[in-house]
Amino acid sequence: MRNKDAALRKKYRKIQRQGKQDLRFLSLMIFLGLLLYSALNYYVLTRIDHTVADVMKTYLFYAIITLLLWCVPLRMLWRYNRLGRYVYLLCIGISVYLYRNQLSFVSDEWTPAFFRYLFQLLFLLKCIMILYGGVRIFTSAKIRSIWNVYELFDDELAKMENIKEGKESKEEQPMSKKEKKAVILLKRASLRLAFCLYFSVLVSFMLFGILIRILPQYHDAIQAIQYPLFSECLFSVMVWSIPVIGMYLGKSWSPYLIYVAMIGEGLRLLLSYSQYIELFGNRIVPIVLKLLLIVIEIMRYLLVFISCRSALRHPYLRAYRRMQIESKNDN
Repeated sequence: MRNKDAALRKKYRKIQRQGKQDLRFLSLMIFLGLLLYSALNYYVLTRIDHTVADVMKTYLFYAIITLLLWCVPLRMLWRYNRLGRYVYLLCIGISVYLYRNQLSFVSDEWTPAFFRYLFQLLFLLKCIMILYGGVRIFTSAKIRSIWNVYELFDDELAKMENIKEGKESKEEQPMSKKEKKAVILLKRASLRLAFCLYFSVLVSFMLFGILIRILPQYHDAIQAIQYPLFSECLFSVMVWSIPVIGMYLGKSWSPYLIYVAMIGEGLRLLLSYSQYIELFGNRIVPIVLKLLLIVIEIMRYLLVFISCRSALRHPYLRAYRRMQIESKNDN
């Protein structure tokens, strides 16, 4: 009987650990998604011809309020606070109230029409992401097991934990201190990389959006820089999200995805060579803005490099990869 109880507790602790990992990963992705949405929609507004200063100020106000609002439940969920689930629902209600006039906010006079539809599409995707997060928090058996042991024994987990007779599952070997340390380091490296990547994208979009309002005489020149910068940042977000997710999940092979992302960035730079030549040869763009673009690009790649260096060269992570390879060879 004692052995059965001990096995049950061990199984529950394992599921609870997985639930905590899923919850933190979900909270991180929602926050980064909100940051990316705010930056992309601000960029879209700067590309629309008939947006006035009041519209930009209104959007900035709502974007900042939304980010600050969602920081509360996401921070609570990051710390596994039970009340974070209900604060999450409360924030959904507040967001519905704040954006109740979203359709009237978008004017039919906005041209080109592509950016008007893109603005609405991004808002729809943001709503889907937030609703999906709420559904996951309340319906995932692993996440719910963090707070209530009795919710562990539902139909979903019963199916997941069923073991057919005659098939014995191999017991997992407990992780050593070095392996645990390596997994923690991988998660920290992924968080640093994600923060540097998404924060640099947000700052870049906000900076050029503010410059358009401050320096209207350089409106065409700033937009000429914004378009290639937007495509570069969007490509970087898509490519670097793969190693970020892999490292956060603690996969030993995930740091090698950094090399894949670097190769992708290099290929993109080669393919964009003619575009850069045309941009820097454009006389409409002043030299100051060209230098600003160069500084932003250097700082963006420098932050990514610093964040990736520890994941590639740290001795604990190298030892962890060697141990994983040796364990696979032994099996």
